[in-house]
Amino acid sequence: MEKFIKNILSNKNYNLVSLVEYLLIQDRWCNIYEISQHLNCSERNVRRYIDELSCILERKKDDSIILKRNQRVKLELSSDFNIRSVTNIIFKEDYSVKLLETILLQKYKNINILSQKENMSENNIKYMIKNINIYLKTYDIEINSSKLTFKGKESSIRIFFYIFIWYLYKDHRFISSEIFLYNELKISINTLCLDLHLNLNYIKQKELVFMLFVSITRYNNKCHFNDYEILKKYLIPYEYCTFYDKFIELYSRHKISNDMEVSFFYLIFILRKYFDWNSIQNKMVYDLNKLRNTAAYLATENLMITLSQEHVLSTKIERQFKIELLFLHIYCDIFKNVDFYFNEDNTYIEFSDIYVRYNSYISKLLSELYESTKLPLFLETKILRNKYFYILSQLIGCFYFEKKILITIMTDLPRNQHRILEDIIYDKLKILYNIEIIELDTFNDYEVDIIITNIINEEINDIPSVSINVPLQKNDLNKIESVVRQINFEA
Repeated sequence: MEKFIKNILSNKNYNLVSLVEYLLIQDRWCNIYEISQHLNCSERNVRRYIDELSCILERKKDDSIILKRNQRVKLELSSDFNIRSVTNIIFKEDYSVKLLETILLQKYKNINILSQKENMSENNIKYMIKNINIYLKTYDIEINSSKLTFKGKESSIRIFFYIFIWYLYKDHRFISSEIFLYNELKISINTLCLDLHLNLNYIKQKELVFMLFVSITRYNNKCHFNDYEILKKYLIPYEYCTFYDKFIELYSRHKISNDMEVSFFYLIFILRKYFDWNSIQNKMVYDLNKLRNTAAYLATENLMITLSQEHVLSTKIERQFKIELLFLHIYCDIFKNVDFYFNEDNTYIEFSDIYVRYNSYISKLLSELYESTKLPLFLETKILRNKYFYILSQLIGCFYFEKKILITIMTDLPRNQHRILEDIIYDKLKILYNIEIIELDTFNDYEVDIIITNIINEEINDIPSVSINVPLQKNDLNKIESVVRQINFEA
């Protein structure tokens, strides 16, 4: 089994690797169209990958894993294949697994400290490491018994991490343990950074923790939200728990499915660092679809690589990410400065004025960046201003201030049903619009923008009204959203 996974993961065809990962995680019958959407390729190519996978299985003559196919496809373990027995064969006993996890966590700096903490002799620990190394030789890696570190090619260590995680997922002994949860996070950050070609030296620890959390949702497809309190315990030192609550809310509505989605949530995180979320969340609105498009633009356009090639910069990928972070800092410096968007009389400035302010602001920051980095790249102010103003304008469109729309709902329903109706309408509109539901007995005290009712079909004091059915129908929600959109546009 492990030879098969090793062969697949070392395959140069990334789509074949993704196909195997997807089928193993789903553990069910999958149709060709569904797989093609996941791999972002044609159904014809999916069938070709499946044929290639079938050939690999036939060559290996491995009965432990079976590819079933008709109109749909399923990859499953044979009935006599027992993950628990395999892990016991490989690691002999549970403590060997715990020892391997401890080494992966780099919990102790040397074997002397480990023996004192675990109340074991150094000889016993060395003996267990020796047995583990016998297995690890199949991946061309080994553990240094004195320093408790891994030695070997990075690609080989990555393949082993994949397989080790896969074993632990299938063996429920380790799923609920705290050490596994944290170990799982630590391993996943390595795989994610390798996939995105990121250099760890240029990413701060807080970004690592977040990316690591995102990678769990991506590779496992079942984020451990039940163990959220455990996760919080590790995240409290980083002071990002408030945002993780928001992230979970977003995740529940928008499943992470590919690299672009990872870029999208990572982009939100980068921007989030520079905001006081609690104080401005009532004023600021974000359009998730626009953010997705912006993230895709950043991920696919590769502006930094192009600039690196133009200026013949060394270690292009490392420079790329470092420069991207610098420019994201520029954007966020602008975003967090609320006065940047308003005139002295607190009216929202025109878009053309934003461009003028941006030119002045970016020129100053580029000068500071050149002084601090001495990179000739930052002397190309005209090129950079034009290229990055497009991204800036996209991000301004995602995070912008707008009028709060006040809504009153008038019905002849019992109070509990009326409340349910309010919740449905609010949940539908709150993602894209800055709205507030006003109580019926107090709405005269406010300048209400819309009245939603199932009683009348006329305007009250020239206030637009929307007539709805009870129970609420889909076309009712569309009518409400249409009126809200129009008011929002006119504002």
